[in-house]
Amino acid sequence: VQPPRQPSHSAAVAARQAAAWLEMTPPNRELRTMLRALIENAAPSLAVMVEEHLQTFIRNAGETTGVGILGLAVTWRIARRTGGPLAGLIALALLATCPLWYGHMFINPKDAPLAVAMAVLLLGLVRALEEYPRPNVATILIFGLGLGLSLGTRILGGIAALYVLLPMAMILLAELRAQGARPAA
Repeated sequence: VQPPRQPSHSAAVAARQAAAWLEMTPPNRELRTMLRALIENAAPSLAVMVEEHLQTFIRNAGETTGVGILGLAVTWRIARRTGGPLAGLIALALLATCPLWYGHMFINPKDAPLAVAMAVLLLGLVRALEEYPRPNVATILIFGLGLGLSLGTRILGGIAALYVLLPMAMILLAELRAQGARPAA
């Protein structure tokens, strides 16, 4: 078991400032006693906790921010490819102003990268379905990269491969209707 971390100089200063503020509060003796005990006991450990969280935020923010911006670009590309330039702009604006996306872009080292990996996978699926029956090498690489990243981030990413089943069934039915059933050669 590690010994508790000592508060930094700033935590001690904050505790002294809180104690000085306490001296200016109304003269309710019991309230002052309770507040003084709270400040003396909780403020240093609270300051240590806030300091540790800020260090984690600073450490993770650079990595996840880049991933979040990549997610914005991929979302724009998917919407532009399926709905045109205006759809791409609207999708980009909506995602960029979504508080959950914007917030998790800075602090979430698991879920934001999974969302981006799933978006890359979806881009690969959209391209592959547009280029059916012969997708080019870039499309196959995008699909493989998205599937690998989503599975590597969380195993739940494997469910994304199921997204292709319905479109492929629709393509198969359309081909059966147009060409009829024929033996495999």
